[in-house]
Formats: sequence, C-alpha cells, structure tokens
Amino acid sequence: MNSNFFGLPPGKGKLKIITITSSRQWYAPKGCKWAKVTVVGAGGNGGGHAPGGSGAGAGGGGGGGGAAIKTVQLKQGNPYQITIAAAGTNGTSSFGNIISATGGGSGAGAGGASNSGGSGGTGVGGDINITGSGGGSAGSGSGTMLAGAGGSSIFGGGGQGFSSSGTFGGPGGTSYGGGGGGSTDGADIGVGGSTGAQGVCIIEYYEDFT
Repeated sequence: MNSNFFGLPPGKGKLKIITITSSRQWYAPKGCKWAKVTVVGAGGNGGGHAPGGSGAGAGGGGGGGGAAIKTVQLKQGNPYQITIAAAGTNGTSSFGNIISATGGGSGAGAGGASNSGGSGGTGVGGDINITGSGGGSAGSGSGTMLAGAGGSSIFGGGGQGFSSSGTFGGPGGTSYGGGGGGSTDGADIGVGGSTGAQGVCIIEYYEDFT
C-alpha cells in the first residue's frame, strides 16, 4: 500500500486507522510521529413544520457537516483533545486546536411550504477543507408537499427528500455528518424536524516511521 496516498510520510509496519465517535483525549502511540487526521462536523437538523393556520407545509433539509483533513506532526506524550459533535446538535468536531469542522445549518420549518435548506458546514485549518452540501429546499406541487433532502458530508448520508400529502417526520442523517431530511405536514397540526447525524474523527498512522 502506498503510504503517500494517505498523505503520510513513508513508514514501517501496518497502517492503523482509528474511528473516534465520542469526545475523548488521544495520545500518540510510541513510535508514531505523523498522522493523517480527518474531522467531520455534525449534520444539520431537518426542518419540521409549525402549525397555526398557515395550511399544509414542509421543512427544508439540514446541511451536511464540513470536513477538514490534515497531516499532523505528533508530539509523544502530548494529549490531543478530540471533540465530536453529537447527533442533533449541528455542532463542531475538532482535533485539539489544530483542525475543526463546523456542523451544517438546520433546515427552515416555518409555516407554509417555501422553507429553505440549511447551509453546509466548513472545514478549518486543514490541508484540505471541504464544505458540506446544502440541504434541499421544501416546496409543493400537485396537491402534495415536497420535503427537502438533507445535505451530504464527505461520507454522503443526507436524509432522503420525499413528497407526501400526509404528516410525516423526515428521515434523519444516515452517515457521519449527513443532514436530516425535512418533514411534511398535510393536516397543519405541526410536526418536528429530523436529526442530523453525528460528526467523527478518523486518525490514520504508522506505528513506526523510517
């Protein structure tokens, strides 16, 4: 396997890949001098629909979480605080104070069907910074409401958009950083939004470098 494909200097031994899904401290293993680190923010929540005489409506999709990717020179014995944005928070994930990725914005869910999707999150401080895709806007047509699709992160995973004349909660984000899909409310009784998926941190490294 070509280590340069992963953005790492040449190293000895097997490539290690760690997926971290909750906030914690991480210490570089002995002999590990470099790591490729990827962080992804949480997906934005999908929009619901507020009742109150505005008639049937639908919510916009949440934006996809941003991503930052960087080759990091590690210090032995130094603790790195990893923060993972939880599902439903639209939050930021980070690796120490080195790189971070913001969460996607929530889809709009006011009365009516013309609700916009949330914006995508952004990466900060990476060798590569990636913006998540924005959530889809809601709409209406032929007697049905059109719920906006959730935006994708680098892992995809946005909740699917759909059309319906009924009242249904939207599908949540399905992969790290995926935005939640919007909901439909055919009876104007009010419906909550869906949940954007959590963020993640992925660390790739060799245990021993030449």
